[in-house]
Amino acid sequence: MKGIVFVSCFLGFLCLSMGQEDIPSDCGVCDRSACPEQKDKTCKAGITRDRCKCCQVCAQAEGEICDISGASNKYPPCGDYLACKMDQDRNIGICVCDYQDTLCGTDDVTYTSICQMREAQNTKGRDLKVKNSGPCKTAPRILTGPDSVTNVTGDKVVLMCEATGFPIPHIGWLFQRTDDETNSLPGDDMAISVVTRGGPEKYQVTGWLQVDEASKHHEGYYICVAHNKHGSDKQTGRIKIHEKKLNRVERKEDGDQL
Repeated sequence: MKGIVFVSCFLGFLCLSMGQEDIPSDCGVCDRSACPEQKDKTCKAGITRDRCKCCQVCAQAEGEICDISGASNKYPPCGDYLACKMDQDRNIGICVCDYQDTLCGTDDVTYTSICQMREAQNTKGRDLKVKNSGPCKTAPRILTGPDSVTNVTGDKVVLMCEATGFPIPHIGWLFQRTDDETNSLPGDDMAISVVTRGGPEKYQVTGWLQVDEASKHHEGYYICVAHNKHGSDKQTGRIKIHEKKLNRVERKEDGDQL
């Protein structure tokens, strides 16, 4: 019987020691009735216990400073799905999301990680769940539309258009002349070329339209159209071309007298 009591006491002491070994020595006895009320119910990374494992505080959110294992307990722990990792450039611990997969929430918003979705749930009071892995299916949205450009005859003109959406949208170009006639590009104009590539970010696409040796008949409105099976978006830029004026040196080279 004494042996059983001894073992029980020993195990109890061991469990108590293990539970307190990571609590700073300056914490003292925990009296949770004296803890300040946690009024902020919108902690980005949820609620946890303070460095003394006593009162409720906001957990450290993604990108915030944290205590690397073995360091002083200066900050609260990182929140759910976050881990404290060393930032080598700044030589400090930073809360980093352990799961970086893109997710679609039940609010039809695309989140770059489960941590971002959890943050939205906490700060906006939403009851969010994962609807599907990967981005939400959305109609295209043009992020950067073509500029309006003025140039001279014989010079090169380049327009750019960036769009996002899922499935990844296709980018096309339309040309509306000053007389309102509209054509799909590049058409048979050998001075016009169209290029598209993925990026610059994930789920984005970028298109360029280039006019080599622009002339007056290239004046007009250039419409970038991004479309997928869920819809389309468009933005317009304008090209205006002035006649290039020859300077005195150019005229001399052509045989003119100065």
